[in-house]
Amino acid sequence: MNLTEDAIKSAVSFIRYRPRSKKEVYDKLKRKGFNIEIIEEVISFLEKNSLLNDEEFARLWVNERLVLKKSSIIKIKMELRAKGISDDIIERVLSDIEVDEVENATNLLIQKFSKVNKKSLDRNKLLRKLLSNGFSYTTSEKAVNNFFEKF
Repeated sequence: MNLTEDAIKSAVSFIRYRPRSKKEVYDKLKRKGFNIEIIEEVISFLEKNSLLNDEEFARLWVNERLVLKKSSIIKIKMELRAKGISDDIIERVLSDIEVDEVENATNLLIQKFSKVNKKSLDRNKLLRKLLSNGFSYTTSEKAVNNFFEKF
């Protein structure tokens, strides 16, 4: 088995568990000691065979983060940039999605705190939770109010 085949095998094994961005695959192969020419050849091979697509990766990432994690758009953008997704792709993917940030933030609070005794919850703690998840102060305030109205 030559180095390119070995690198392809390693990359396919890496993307088998979940979709990956080009940067993630590049970084993984680099850590494994493959040279840049082989890495670029492998990435090209994966793209041609529809195993690697940054736009599809970004769509899946956004959907998962909005539905499961209740993340803010700001946080999602930061995560995608960290994964090497270009601003063009990020904007294109996010332009296709309508998100009610207040509803998303409220749902995050419900997901995290609905089973906690309401009397023990501190408004500031809830605000900090939302702010640390990338929601704006205004959105966070509205979500905390919604949360206390619902529960």
